[in-house]
Amino acid sequence: MAQESLICDDDTTLIVKAVERRRNVRYPSGRGAASCLVTDEHGDLWPAEVRNVSAGGLSIVLFRPVQQGAILHVELANKVLRFCRRIQMRVLHSHNHPDGGYILGGSFNRKLSASELQALV
Repeated sequence: MAQESLICDDDTTLIVKAVERRRNVRYPSGRGAASCLVTDEHGDLWPAEVRNVSAGGLSIVLFRPVQQGAILHVELANKVLRFCRRIQMRVLHSHNHPDGGYILGGSFNRKLSASELQALV
C-alpha cells in the first residue's frame, strides 16, 4: 500500500495512506503465462508481456497506446500445459513504461477459475 505525504502551510507534514481497492490477489508473471496476444476493436493483433495476473484482471506491457475504457480480447497461453484461454478485458488505466511501450491494467469480463489461474502462474 502506498503512502503520500502532504506539506501543510505551517510546515507540518501529513501522511495519508492509500486504500487498497483490489479485490483479487495478483500473481507476478512466471513461465506459466508465456504467451499473451491482444486483439483490439479493429481486429489488430499485438503481442504483449504479462506483468501480473489475478482472477479478475491483468497487467501487461503493450507497444501501442490504448485508451482507458477500451475493450480488448486477450489470449493467454501456457504452451507447456497446452492451455489457452481467450477473455475480454476492459482497460482501466494506461501509463508510459520506462523502457518504452505502455503499461495497461484492466479487468476481465468474468473471473478466471482457480484452475485457469493456476495454469497461468
